[in-house]
Amino acid sequence: MSNSSGNRKMKSVIFISIIVILTSCSANKDKRLTVDEVWTKYIETFGDYETVRNVRTYSNTDIVKTKFGEIKSIAKLKYPDKVYSEIEYPNNEKVIYIMNGDAGIIKSPKGVEFMNKGDIERFSQMSLIFPETYFKQLGYNMVLKNDTVVDGNKLYNIEITTNIEKVNYLIKKDGFVMFQIVSDGFITEVLETEIVDGVRLIKSSKNIIGEDIMISNNIKYELNGKIDDSIFELE
Repeated sequence: MSNSSGNRKMKSVIFISIIVILTSCSANKDKRLTVDEVWTKYIETFGDYETVRNVRTYSNTDIVKTKFGEIKSIAKLKYPDKVYSEIEYPNNEKVIYIMNGDAGIIKSPKGVEFMNKGDIERFSQMSLIFPETYFKQLGYNMVLKNDTVVDGNKLYNIEITTNIEKVNYLIKKDGFVMFQIVSDGFITEVLETEIVDGVRLIKSSKNIIGEDIMISNNIKYELNGKIDDSIFELE
């Protein structure tokens, strides 16, 4: 009787131990990360944090394929508050955006006009080169929403409220690399990235507006190259 009772107690202890282990494993597996944890892991995919934050200039040339033809886009960014952006449309019409400090202008065939507050805010983000690394510093509200499934991919969904809009970042659970950015019906889906000088850059993306799809290919880019300040002059 003594041995039988001892065996039953031993089996009970082992059974309870197994339950505790399984419960613990299940809890770890299903543990929901916080918004800070997800965002931090995403930012880590950019490259070494100090290397990324020390990028002071960025130049790139994009070719965007649309149903109307190709759009050529040239951008030159200088941290922390200078942007030159030139867009040439299929009809050869060219529009130039220049921001310098807290002011900016738009040059088009119609003439020259000043940027509005929303334009300044958007280009101010661009001038930070990697603005996502500054979102917390800027005080933007960040909320981790329910997971989103897109094309079979289960994604983290972080809703960010900036000074002018709400943006949803959909981030892959495997590797925490960006999948989509959704802003006011405009969807940017990252297709390919490339590591340049230790920093991850978007090489190609798909941009969706309603039923229109545009493919953007970054054909030339440079980090920390020399940019002549004269292109940022507001005439």
